[in-house]
Amino acid sequence: MLKALAKLDKNLVQVFDTAIKGNNSASLIITHLPLDLLSAGSFRKLVLLESHTGALKTKSEWITKLSKNENYRNIPFNILSVQVLGDRNNQFSSMGIK
Repeated sequence: MLKALAKLDKNLVQVFDTAIKGNNSASLIITHLPLDLLSAGSFRKLVLLESHTGALKTKSEWITKLSKNENYRNIPFNILSVQVLGDRNNQFSSMGIK
């Protein structure tokens, strides 16, 4: 499906293998690495499309990529929350309780 969209407009679908550059655009992202979401500062608006549910998540909902704990819903998604909570062991483990 993405290949078909890319044929329609080369700027519609972009693939990055390094830091994501948003150039102040409004965009939809599909990624399996929560670290990719840390590039949100270069976008005017960035929405996550979850591939397994089809859900659209705004930045305030990205914390669910780090933890399913309902008590963490008000924690902002940023580099500190990734360091403390980990990313469900895709790349980083969470810090110890102590």
